[in-house]
Amino acid sequence: MKTFSKIIILILVAIWLPLGCSDDDNPVQSEAPFAMDAFPMAVGNKWVYSVTDTILDKVDTISVLAIDTTTLFNNEFAYVWLYSDTGYTMNIDFVSVVGDTAKFYRNRSAEPWRILVFPIEVGQNWTLSKDVGIDTSQVMVEEMISVPFEESNAFRIDTELIPRIMDAIEGSSVWIAPGVGMVRMEYYSGFRIIDSYEIWELIDYLPASE
Repeated sequence: MKTFSKIIILILVAIWLPLGCSDDDNPVQSEAPFAMDAFPMAVGNKWVYSVTDTILDKVDTISVLAIDTTTLFNNEFAYVWLYSDTGYTMNIDFVSVVGDTAKFYRNRSAEPWRILVFPIEVGQNWTLSKDVGIDTSQVMVEEMISVPFEESNAFRIDTELIPRIMDAIEGSSVWIAPGVGMVRMEYYSGFRIIDSYEIWELIDYLPASE
């Protein structure tokens, strides 16, 4: 009887282990890091986002279209990305690549407002010095996230500002997916308390080849 009981226990353990250790409990692991050439920047690419302002309780749709290339003040070659919302308000980013770093500028300003350092891997970190302080960024996790028409692996990058002005708050979480780019962004800012929080979710992506 004792031997029979041991056999039953072993069978139950064998059945329980696969159920108790599902793949959902573990982060996604890529076979290779996210390389620069997998981040789309070409002229003709278009991204469409649903943007929710959680403080003002407003929702809008913003289209981002890579419309041209240019040379910046510092002789960096850059792509021109046009942002437009449903009210026809327009803004421009200039996106350049220097070595292993993608830099995002606004209105040809002297300093980038965001950088991405490739290849992207979990645990990687970098800093960006700005007039308002120092941004500290870290690749936190690789996980499955919904993108238009499919599920995709995406890397979440958390950024937090170490401000030069006491009590200033600024930061973001950005999810980027190989071959698609930025699929979700959360931006927050404020003074002593967060008074602005936006969530951007990708609802359509049209690569230049289509």
